[in-house]
Amino acid sequence: MSYSCSPGLYWTGQTCLPCEAGCKCSSYLGCDDDIICDPGYALQTEKEKKCVACPTGCSYCLVVGVNGFVCNQCSEGYQLIGI
Repeated sequence: MSYSCSPGLYWTGQTCLPCEAGCKCSSYLGCDDDIICDPGYALQTEKEKKCVACPTGCSYCLVVGVNGFVCNQCSEGYQLIGI
């Protein structure tokens, strides 16, 4: 018997559970090595792989190091200012 869960949920073998915040589940095991982050989140690869929220006003970003971010696109009402 095959089970499937609603979008945003993954099958544990017994029940459907929510995906990790910002993560699109890529398999029935939930977030794994093929993590795909939702807009407004970026993939952090230092320490452990996980999706982390971009800073306020940033809709697309990259994680640099452990606590750094580079904003690639601003949310509506914000302006990207280069250095």
